[in-house]
Amino acid sequence: YLGGRRGDNNADEGRTLDNASGSTRRNGGSYGGLGAIGSAGGTVNDLYGDPANPLLLGSGGGSDGGSAGSGGGRLQVTAAKILLDGSIMADGGAGSTYAGGGSGGSLRLVTGDLSGTGQIRADGGSGASQSGGGGGGRVAVFFPAGDFDPANISATGGGGSKSGDAGSVVIEAAP
Repeated sequence: YLGGRRGDNNADEGRTLDNASGSTRRNGGSYGGLGAIGSAGGTVNDLYGDPANPLLLGSGGGSDGGSAGSGGGRLQVTAAKILLDGSIMADGGAGSTYAGGGSGGSLRLVTGDLSGTGQIRADGGSGASQSGGGGGGRVAVFFPAGDFDPANISATGGGGSKSGDAGSVVIEAAP
């Protein structure tokens, strides 16, 4: 969802679930983790979604200056085998002047074998000066075999004057 004052969203509030008004002022967007409050007060949108079945978009940050970061996207992959030496990302966008970061989005991977040295992440975007970072998104990875390092899977909160909270990471054998 769009951040405040970004794209077709001319409002200060970021957009959240069902395209409703969400985080205000200089605050980060929330999805799996809460966005951080910036220096001007206000509110952040509520957490939403299912940690084991992440299928929703991330929320945009709020603004009282420049364009806030938009929420991360969503991706769902089902494959017999995944060799990942690059990155799969649904990160939130960074906020500009006096604008919060967007929350991370959703990643759901189901595979029989996951290997490689790449990264899987739905991290929150950074807030700008005096602004809060976006909360982490939601990641669920289901794989019974492979040598993929779980340390390369993240949904961390974005930085800023205060950092957003971490989102959710679920790692299990394939359902």
